[in-house]
Order: sequence, then C-alpha cells, then structure tokens
Amino acid sequence: MLWYKAWLETRWRFLLCLAGLLVFCVFFVIYRGTGDDFQRLPSWAFSARNQRVMLFMAHQYLVLWWTVAAMLLAMGGLLREKALGLSSFTLALPATRARIVLSRIGLGMAEAVVLAIVPFLAIMAVLYLYLREPVPFQYLCFLMLALLGGGLLLFALAILISSLVEGEYTAPAAALGMVFVMFFVGNVVERLQPYSIPRFMALRGYIDTNTWQILTPFPWMMLAVCLLATVVLMSISVWVIGRRDF
Repeated sequence: MLWYKAWLETRWRFLLCLAGLLVFCVFFVIYRGTGDDFQRLPSWAFSARNQRVMLFMAHQYLVLWWTVAAMLLAMGGLLREKALGLSSFTLALPATRARIVLSRIGLGMAEAVVLAIVPFLAIMAVLYLYLREPVPFQYLCFLMLALLGGGLLLFALAILISSLVEGEYTAPAAALGMVFVMFFVGNVVERLQPYSIPRFMALRGYIDTNTWQILTPFPWMMLAVCLLATVVLMSISVWVIGRRDF
C-alpha cells in the first residue's frame, strides 16, 4: 500500500522524465550518427572512434538531465504533505514513519535506476537496429555504472534535503542549487576534482579525449564510497523524519 501510494505521487514525474530521456538519447544518436562529424556511409556506419565520441558526448548530456530528473523524483514526502496539510492522513496509516520514508526511498531509487538503464538500452537498440553497428557493451556499462554510482548519492542528498526543508518549491530549489554548486566547485577547484561526484559521473579524467578510449579500470573504490555515503544519507533522512514533530 505504501509503495503504491509513493507510485501515485511520482508516476507522472517518472513517466515524463523517462519519455524525455528516451527521446533525447534516440535523437542524439541518430543525429550525431548522420551528421557531418561522422563518416556518412551508405549503411549509416561510422568509425569505432567516432562511435565512442558520440557515446561519451551523449553521456555528458545524460548526466545533466538525469540529475535534474532524480532531483524531481526525490521531492515530496511527509514534509511536503505537511506544507499542504495532508500529512495527518499518511501518519494515520498503520505503518511507522520509518516504513513510510523507506517505501518512498525504495521506489524513488528503483525509478532512478530505470531512468539510468533504459536510455542506455535505447542507445544500444538504435546502434544495432538503425545504424547497424556492433554494440560497445563494455563501454556502455562503464558509462552507466558511473552515472548510477554518483547519481544515487545525489538522489540521497536530495532525499535528505526534502526531509529537512519544507515548502512546495523551497526544497527543489535548495537541492538543485546544492547540486549546481557541487558541479561548479568540482570543475573549478583543481584540488577537489579527484573527489568530485559530478566529474566521476561524467567520467572526466577516465576517458582519453584524443582516442576516446577508457584510460583506467573502473574506479570501484569510488563507486563503493558513493554507495556507502548514499546509505548514510538515507539513514539520516529516516532518522530526521522519525524525530520531527508533525
């Protein structure tokens, strides 16, 4: 029941974000694959290098739009219901606050994962069906894991903000503002670049921009740190809601 309630609250945001990401990925691959920057062969094929360029550039845009979508999915919950005067109904349900928050977090994470995986599947389908190109599965998995590893941490951060900040528009503005600061600082401050979550998601420094080949093995340690921080932030969110006076 709690999962279904969370789905009803987020379904239109999720479906619209999913449709937008799918349209973007399909259009980007087809446009870039037939543009002047690539070999315009009769079979719509192009070189392996140009294929990697296209995938990396699509990934950069996908990181941006996926982050915005994840921020939107993370908004809501008991604090928003309190601002709208609806929290008393949810709190009257036969469930603890922890279960209410965890059901919302669980569904939101599942939706965020789908928003990360499905666009890459669409790219693979376009490459194979439209461009008749072999699918660079390892390259795509490298990109997708980076997006999910850092993205879930940003999602958890947005969940925490929505558990601390009331208001219909205040919480989304605070979450997007904090992510923007992280993007800006991570790119400008050189000392912080190795620890920048947005740069990790975009794989800046992990891809050779001359050959567009993967430079290093996948940074599993960075992924593990991001997932651990995600668990910590979500645990804090549950604790905050449990102690808050409604």
